Amino acid sequence: MRRHAKQNVLLTLWLLAPFAVLAMIVGWIFYSLRAGPKMDEPGVGAGAGDTGGANAIGEMLKSDSNSDEGSDEQSDD
Repeated sequence: MRRHAKQNVLLTLWLLAPFAVLAMIVGWIFYSLRAGPKMDEPGVGAGAGDTGGANAIGEMLKSDSNSDEGSDEQSDD
């Protein structure tokens, strides 16, 4: 009977281990978000501070949806 109790405890710990690991990861993420960024250096190199292509497309789409003028009203040059 003692052997089965030990096996039950080990099985329970084995089955709870993934939940414990997940809880540790979530706690680590919350701690990291609260601590803030570790790097506080100025951007260096091409595209530093202004990402270019993807950001420009997003800003263009945002300005189109927020403007009072319709996209059909373009100048005829």
